[in-house]
Amino acid sequence: SSSSLTLSSGTIKVQSLDAPQTEKIPANAQVAIISDYDGDGNNELIIGRSDRAVDSYVMVKQEGRGWNLKKKKSWH
Repeated sequence: SSSSLTLSSGTIKVQSLDAPQTEKIPANAQVAIISDYDGDGNNELIIGRSDRAVDSYVMVKQEGRGWNLKKKKSWH
C-alpha cells in the first residue's frame, strides 16, 4: 500500500512494505548477512552455520503465496 505526506516544499510519496512474514532457516545458523555478494543487483541472505557450511538465499515471488526464501548456493 502507499500513502502521501505533504511538506512545505512539495509532496513526498511514501511506500510501506507488506506485512512481515516468517521464514525457516537452519537451526544451527550462527551468523546472517544481507548483501549483494554476487553483484547481480539483488541482495542475498547469507547464513553461516555451526557445521562450517555457508548458504545463500534469495527472496522469490510465489504466485498467490507471497515471497519465500530459495536457496541459491551452498559452500561446505
